[in-house]
Amino acid sequence: MIRYHTAVEPLLTPVDTVTPDPRNANNGDVDAIIESILVNGCYRPIYASALTREIVAGHHLYAALLEMGAGVIPVQWIDGDREQATRILLADNEIARLAKMDYSLLVDLLDNLAETEKGLLGSGFTPERHDELRLLALDQGGFAVPDPEPDPMPHRCPECHHEWFGPCTTVTEV
Repeated sequence: MIRYHTAVEPLLTPVDTVTPDPRNANNGDVDAIIESILVNGCYRPIYASALTREIVAGHHLYAALLEMGAGVIPVQWIDGDREQATRILLADNEIARLAKMDYSLLVDLLDNLAETEKGLLGSGFTPERHDELRLLALDQGGFAVPDPEPDPMPHRCPECHHEWFGPCTTVTEV
């Protein structure tokens, strides 16, 4: 049985009310989400377009709930046209990917959680990954945050069409 947190109970909707957006390019770990739901309950909604009924954020939560046999799912309806729904879908995926992890804080949180009765269960982390992160931090001379990988996609100036990789260093005069 799926446990839903009280905050999402008013949003429960029949599962067949929404469909995944087939254009979603993100591939999440459904098994890790199922584990989280089993341990922590379902604590957030799926976001879907009121216009198209397609999911704009929460595709893998939806897949996990389906796999668990859910008859109802928490859905927060988003107003707007298809273009805005596409922007939300892309932003949800990309902004999460751009996050920079503070490994010092992460390892500390994992250390504390690992000492509990359930250990890392439901956190998305395995003991092996915890060990890797601890060694990575130690190899870097402490718990330093590594530089992010360079952006593999070129940036293009909308005016002159010049392309470059990495952060924008151009100063625009107004």
